[in-house]
Amino acid sequence: MSPLSGSRGHSSVTLIFLPTPPRKPSSESYSSSIGLWITNSISLGSNPNIFKWFIGLWLSYLSPIFSGHLHEYDAEISSYQHALSLLPRSAPTHASDVYYLAMLRLNRYALSELKQQDDLEQSIIGFTEAILSLPLPQDSPFQFPNINLAFRSLTATISLLAKKSRHPKDVECSTIYIRYLRGLLHDIHIPFSFPVTANLVSSLVLKVELELGDVDENIEEMADLCDKLLDSDISTDSLTRSIMHFVETVDDYVIQPFGMRNPSEKVISCLQKAIIRLPDLPQVSIMLAKYLFCCFEKTVLDNDYNKGMAILDKVISFCGPGDTPSPYQEQALQPTITFSFVRFFMSGKPEHLEQAIYLNRTLLDWLSLEDPDHAIIP
Repeated sequence: MSPLSGSRGHSSVTLIFLPTPPRKPSSESYSSSIGLWITNSISLGSNPNIFKWFIGLWLSYLSPIFSGHLHEYDAEISSYQHALSLLPRSAPTHASDVYYLAMLRLNRYALSELKQQDDLEQSIIGFTEAILSLPLPQDSPFQFPNINLAFRSLTATISLLAKKSRHPKDVECSTIYIRYLRGLLHDIHIPFSFPVTANLVSSLVLKVELELGDVDENIEEMADLCDKLLDSDISTDSLTRSIMHFVETVDDYVIQPFGMRNPSEKVISCLQKAIIRLPDLPQVSIMLAKYLFCCFEKTVLDNDYNKGMAILDKVISFCGPGDTPSPYQEQALQPTITFSFVRFFMSGKPEHLEQAIYLNRTLLDWLSLEDPDHAIIP
C-alpha cells in the first residue's frame, strides 16, 4: 500500500496494486480490477452515491499534439515493451518507462479510428503501476512527471473508458476520480488539456442517464459545477456545451409531463446566470420557463407562472435579421399552452381558459398546414 496524499482538506488515498490482473478483463468488471482504488476515507464534499460530449472535446485537444502516424506509435510501444522485458522492476527507469508506455497507448487510442478498448485498459494499468513506483530515490538521475500529472492522466483514461463502456462501475469510478482530482493542485505542466469541472459535469450526466444514485443530488451537483463554470474564464463554446448538457439532462430527467420531484433553487439560479452569460442561447430561457412552470404546479403561486410566461414571451417575440421570427418560437409556444391549461385545471377560472385557448390558436396560426404537429393540436 502506498498513500497518495491530496490537498485542500482531503484525507489520504490508499492505492492497492494488483500485480496479476486478468489477461483479458471484461469491460463489466474492469473498473474493479484496474489496480487503483480510492477508499471511503476520502472527503468528497458531497454524497458519493451522487459523458459524452466532453470526452470528445478532450480527444480534440489531444489529437493535434500527437500528430505522428499510428505505425510510429506501434514501433515506440514495441520498443518500450522490449526495454521493460529486459529490466527488473527495481530498475531506476522502470517508473518512467511504464508511464510513457501508458501515454503511447493512450495516444494510439486517440488517433486510431478503431478506438481499441485494450489500449485504454493497458494504459490504466500502466499509469497505476507508475504511480505505485513513486517516489523515485532522491539520488535518481531520471526525471519522472509530477505524481499529480500521473494521476491526472490516469483519471482522463478512466473517463474515456467510462464513456466507451457506459458500464455503471466504470462511470462511478470515473466520477470519484474526477471529484478527487478537482482537489489536487493544478499548477502543473501537462501535455494535454483535461478540463476537470466540465468533465465532471459530463460524468454526472452519464450517471443520471444510467440512473446511478439520486437524480436530484446529481442534478444539484451539476448546477453547482455549471455555476462555477459560468464564473470562470472558460471559452464560450466550451461553456455552451456544458450548459447545454445540463439543460438537456434537466429537461429529460427532471421535468416531467406534469411536475417534478423537488424544485431546486440551485437549478433556477444556475439557469438565470446562464441566460445572462449566454444571451444568445434561447434553449436555456425555455428550460428556465419550463422549470418555473413545474414549480408553479408544486407551489400554486402565480409568481412562478408569470415569470415563466414573461421569459417565453421574450423568446416568442424575438425577431432576427429582416424581422424573421425566432426559430425557437414553436418550442417556446408548446410549454405556454401546456401550462396555461394546467393553470386553468388548477384554478377553474374562465379567464385562464380563455388565455389557454388563445395561446392554442396562436400556435395553430403559426404552424403550416403541412406541419405534422398541426393535426395533433386540439
